[in-house]
Amino acid sequence: MKARITEHRLILAHPFGLSTGTSHERRSFSIEVRDREGTVGRGEATPLHYMGETPETLRGELDRVAAFLASRKDAVENALGEAAGAPVDRSASPLAALDAHIAAALPGSAAARCALSTALHDLLACRLSLSLRDLLGVSGAPAPASFTVALDDVEAMVERAREAVAAGFCVLKVKLGRGDGASDLKIVKAIRSVHSGRLLVDANGGWSVASARELATRLADLGVEAIEQPLPRGERAGMAEVARQSPLPILADEDSLDLADLDHLPAEVGGINVKLMKCGGIVPALAMIRWARARGRRVMLGCMVQSSLGITAAAHLAPLVDLADLDGAALLANDPFEGMRFEKGRIVLPGGPGVGAVPRSP
Repeated sequence: MKARITEHRLILAHPFGLSTGTSHERRSFSIEVRDREGTVGRGEATPLHYMGETPETLRGELDRVAAFLASRKDAVENALGEAAGAPVDRSASPLAALDAHIAAALPGSAAARCALSTALHDLLACRLSLSLRDLLGVSGAPAPASFTVALDDVEAMVERAREAVAAGFCVLKVKLGRGDGASDLKIVKAIRSVHSGRLLVDANGGWSVASARELATRLADLGVEAIEQPLPRGERAGMAEVARQSPLPILADEDSLDLADLDHLPAEVGGINVKLMKCGGIVPALAMIRWARARGRRVMLGCMVQSSLGITAAAHLAPLVDLADLDGAALLANDPFEGMRFEKGRIVLPGGPGVGAVPRSP
């Protein structure tokens, strides 16, 4: 079993502004795993910048992934063979045992594990001539899709919102948190002039407890339905206080990286944003969704700025959640893969086996 790693320079079609800064490009890596029969599986990794990860450190972790596969190729092949004979279980992965072994052997980078996990699931599904969702026993229509309006000057944000509405998106998620409360309210009011439908906001940890409490009431008056990550990661007491007093549900993103984070999530927080890249791949993402469902929490399926390879893998889980925030590849000017697409604001998965994402023709 061999692994090939490719780096991609992803150019954003428009500046992508968050409370923490603005990006014009990102770097991503794809990993291609080939078994002894020549079947190929692919996965993607992007650095988790807010956890201190860089493209250089992630490349080092992916090199360790390749070394792991080379040293344990027989064991991985055997595990894939056993999984191929396992019955399909509803919303479960036949590679759960192998995934646990990988997590123990490669504890460093969730993004690197995500790439390997996706590639192995893709490979197994291709072997069985099944789509990834069929391999996982996922059925039903994908959740409604949202489009992200990144921080920029107000006029540019309104234009992005107008374009998204024209493309058929019924749900917008607006990035806030860089300026003061007045500037955030100005943004939301301006976007309300072109979008009367569902609206969420995401501060990416850019608010204080006091500003979050004040803004929640004002945002509710503007018809906002939820606030994502109002406070910086780790301020759990503050998140609980804001959630108790907010008229809007509070969703955790940076505070819900993985299943271990959920053990410390305040009970008052109304939902989580699950991202394959931050939790380590398909198996832990399914576990996080089950955790939230068992407790009546809302589930958003999110993404990074990444290519259609990783986005399409996540989209196979979209029927299991309440909202699919999977527009990361739609923000790019040079997506190196083809896969999931939007039609009138709805997720359309590719046909064929596996993840269904393939390299874009030059």
